[in-house]
Amino acid sequence: MPIEQLKENYLYFTCVGIRGDYPPNDNGDMFPWEELTKRHITGRYVWETWRGRNLLENHDPMNVRGYIPDTYPEENKGVKVVHMLNALDKKKYPQLAKDIQDGRITDTSMGVLVEKGICSVCGNVAYDESQWCEHIKYGKGKKIDGKYIYEINYGLEGLENSIISYGRGAEPLSKIREILASKGYKTDKEIDEFIMRKFAEFCQKDLNVNVDDFIVYILKVLGV
Repeated sequence: MPIEQLKENYLYFTCVGIRGDYPPNDNGDMFPWEELTKRHITGRYVWETWRGRNLLENHDPMNVRGYIPDTYPEENKGVKVVHMLNALDKKKYPQLAKDIQDGRITDTSMGVLVEKGICSVCGNVAYDESQWCEHIKYGKGKKIDGKYIYEINYGLEGLENSIISYGRGAEPLSKIREILASKGYKTDKEIDEFIMRKFAEFCQKDLNVNVDDFIVYILKVLGV
């Protein structure tokens, strides 16, 4: 997201929006990584279809609290996730913003449209709940005879992301992480410096390369 598009009246925070591949979430839903990283019918990647969607409170479409400016995928040590940058209107919802900043609210939960689901036990294909097999209908998210029953979801499209203000989300990894507005970066220069520090840390820690060398490499690849 371009720095100049950051808005003063929004609280920005990042979270894991959705996890790809095994294990499924606590609702018994699994989302194949190949589905999240393939092209959507719109031409975008599936993980991009959450961009611009609403940020809700507790999945209630009547409780729009902001929007999702950006998303990006990450694979790290076998864990595959889509991160989401969320923008909460802190002017309209100051108490919600304060609860997030103070750590009283920690969970998020995404919403997704699914074309079809496949049972992990019997392979039944269901396009809606009326086509569910007995495993999914009565045992989704449970273990029966030592087998974990879950639904493998295909034909995905991002719908929303939600702040969970009571209870918890279905994905254990979906926690509020970096809270940008709480760090006091008020100018474009300060935000730029913060991003470059984080980028340098990423290059050194995860890629084991010098940030300047990496930038030179990217420029060469782009033909700049």
